[in-house]
Amino acid sequence: MSEQAVDMSVTARGSLRVGDVLGRSFSVFGRHFLLFVVITAVVTAPNLFFSMKFAGVAAAQQATPGTILPGFWSLMLESAVVGLALYALSQAMVLHGAFQDMLGRPVSLRESMNRVAARLVPLILTLICLYVVVVLGMILLIVPGIMVAIMAAVAFPVCLIENLGPIASFWRSVELTKGSRWKIFAAFMVPAMVGGGVNFALRKLAGIAVGPEWAVLVTFPLAAALTSFLSVLSVVIYHDLRVAKEGHYTDQIAAVFD
Repeated sequence: MSEQAVDMSVTARGSLRVGDVLGRSFSVFGRHFLLFVVITAVVTAPNLFFSMKFAGVAAAQQATPGTILPGFWSLMLESAVVGLALYALSQAMVLHGAFQDMLGRPVSLRESMNRVAARLVPLILTLICLYVVVVLGMILLIVPGIMVAIMAAVAFPVCLIENLGPIASFWRSVELTKGSRWKIFAAFMVPAMVGGGVNFALRKLAGIAVGPEWAVLVTFPLAAALTSFLSVLSVVIYHDLRVAKEGHYTDQIAAVFD
């Protein structure tokens, strides 16, 4: 799919369409399924250690309600720090590769790695900012947390592609998503509910069969596939919002690949 073809189709309809966004996301993801899932699985593999250990601690915690087991909070902090950094690295690489595909360019793993390495610190800081504001929204009520998450839905692609800092990326996302937030919510909810539901059921069954720690390993490939798809979806939404609101690509976007 060429940049020009995508531009014309989105400009013609003038707004985001959930079916088109999901369809194109599946197309991009399908063309590079193995690469994107392997990137996610390999880069985030160290998280398996924390996830399996945490699953065991959580199971033990349920057996002794009302008490906090030794090492619980340190494990939470370690897994959060490592997990956030690895997530930012893996999903930025997937996002960059998907955007290369949408521009009609060959997907270059080396180019994605170089680009992401140069932007890794701002990307991690952007994720931290997003988690903080979403958690604060959730503390107030669930609905405000969801609203903030949708408003910030394309902050990560903005940070990578437009070279903006964490705060500027958030406000840029707020600007781009304005007027399309219900559609963005629907676009994310479909794969999140289906994939998340299958993952939850599989983990429960695996937990009964092999225990909670090994159930994490069993469901890891599915989790990697869902995570990488959601990154592709975010950059497709970002693409369509830019084209619908601005009408065409700018030199700034194209310069990412120069």
